Amino acid sequence: MSSPAFSFLRRSAFRPLQTCRRAKPLESVRSYTHDATLSREFDEILRSEVVRQRPPRRALLYVPGSDARKIAKSSMLGADVVILDLEDGVASSAKLEARANVIQALTNVDFGHSEVLVRINAVGSGIEMDDLREILTRCVPSGIVLPKVEDRSQISSICEMLAEFEQRPPPQRRWRHWPSVPWRQAAEADGNTTRPGRGVGDDATSDLDESPTTGPYELFAMIETARGVHNLGEIATSNPRLTGLLFGAEDYACSVGGKHFAANAQVAWARSLVLNCAAAHNLQAFDMIQTQWRDLDAIRRDAAEAAAMGFTGKQAIHPDQIGPIHDAFRASDDEVKAAYKVLEAFASNQATGTGAFQNAGRLVELPHARAAAQLLGRVFLIYDRERAAALAAGRPLPFELQDDNAYRDSRR
Repeated sequence: MSSPAFSFLRRSAFRPLQTCRRAKPLESVRSYTHDATLSREFDEILRSEVVRQRPPRRALLYVPGSDARKIAKSSMLGADVVILDLEDGVASSAKLEARANVIQALTNVDFGHSEVLVRINAVGSGIEMDDLREILTRCVPSGIVLPKVEDRSQISSICEMLAEFEQRPPPQRRWRHWPSVPWRQAAEADGNTTRPGRGVGDDATSDLDESPTTGPYELFAMIETARGVHNLGEIATSNPRLTGLLFGAEDYACSVGGKHFAANAQVAWARSLVLNCAAAHNLQAFDMIQTQWRDLDAIRRDAAEAAAMGFTGKQAIHPDQIGPIHDAFRASDDEVKAAYKVLEAFASNQATGTGAFQNAGRLVELPHARAAAQLLGRVFLIYDRERAAALAAGRPLPFELQDDNAYRDSRR
């Protein structure tokens, strides 16, 4: 039985490189969905998950722009995203130096398969437009992180300038700073003319016919104040180029006159609200930083909690946090095996007319099957990113990344 969306996934979303084929695991999933209604249901789940998670962004590492040594080091750490910081991580007296360092890095440093974003200063600081103008005139990052967003107007003012620079010829520079991620190949193969995760409109136009060094620039909004949390709905729908929301717990706690303790209970409501708003508007959501960077148990605990809640990834402030965060957002072998079994059992019971049923001692209904399909969608995207990065870097591939049969056998 043919399935259009599964065909979309097989031919495009899981083939960032010709050597990276994802057909067999997906065919395994498809073989579990026997009837047409069920297949269409899972097709839509997997397709929407690929769009929402593409590209997978697990660890977002902040690097102060004023420290050229740390910037150079960050290019070799393998974080999914590197955020070159011009805001809170930089002293007021070092703002100009930081801006120059960031421009130099974006022009001359190869960050491999790490996306590179730039966090400019907040709207109202008086230097945010200078940051944006200087950066976009001389180089092209993957996107812009806008801190302390509190209402729609702040997004609009930045987007106007981004749109202006997208109309200009791209500046000359050596490297491009978004990796060969699956969304481009997926859109090309599917005939899609908008970036995944975007709405329709002037700012959602495709860049597929342009150089990969041109826009559209992606924008990430940081929600760090009581007013920002209050206006989440209007912020999330302010512009189609908005890609994700980042929660800043430390600034938020300060803005409400509270304290942020290790248990996170004091910021739980705002944290959950940011996540819920992002999901409601098809945006990625990124969890708060863990300030105790020497406490790896704390970052593992926080990252596991964030992954379980549904966050796309987590912000990091130290290289030692990258590995635990990546691991937390990568499904374990047991989770992958359980997801396959849930889909198999669900399809089998649907074929016999059974709705809810018991599997491994637990009740299984449609929401559980949907969750299993979502998990597999994330697994395949992360697989592709890690395999493409290893091939590009010339690193030996782990056994499970060498071919489809090995991958399938190791994960089931």
